[in-house]
Amino acid sequence: MHGLRQDIVFGLRMLAKKPMFTTVAAFSLALGIGLNTAIFTLIHTILWGAVPYAQPDRIVAIRSVAPPETTEAISYGIPTFKYKGSLVWFAAFSKHCSLFPTASVIEQFRNELKGFATSKGTIKFTMDKPLPIALVKKMVKARVRQIEIGQSR
Repeated sequence: MHGLRQDIVFGLRMLAKKPMFTTVAAFSLALGIGLNTAIFTLIHTILWGAVPYAQPDRIVAIRSVAPPETTEAISYGIPTFKYKGSLVWFAAFSKHCSLFPTASVIEQFRNELKGFATSKGTIKFTMDKPLPIALVKKMVKARVRQIEIGQSR
């Protein structure tokens, strides 16, 4: 501890002897720290900022009916809930959101999904016309049942 104190005193003496160097060094450090903070704040906002989704509790609706062992992960580059494999995927895009509960679940709920754009494994919906929470819960429960009986997709 005594050596550290001596090093600090020596460093301060050297900085006091060269005020121009001290000013330039302090300014460079301040500029570097400030720019670094600004860049990482921008990157954080762009990549990990909140999705502009008016009702984020809908994602919680999935979690509320999933088994307790369910975990969150990234699969195929998008968020997914995993339970003995992938349970459902979901994603938000600039003009729509998508839920990916597998093709068999979409087929099972085909009548209730009228009015939403669907494809083999995807349900697209907008923020103006979201999927009903009750329907999301039913689809997740159906997917859990599929996994329990060993049906993968």
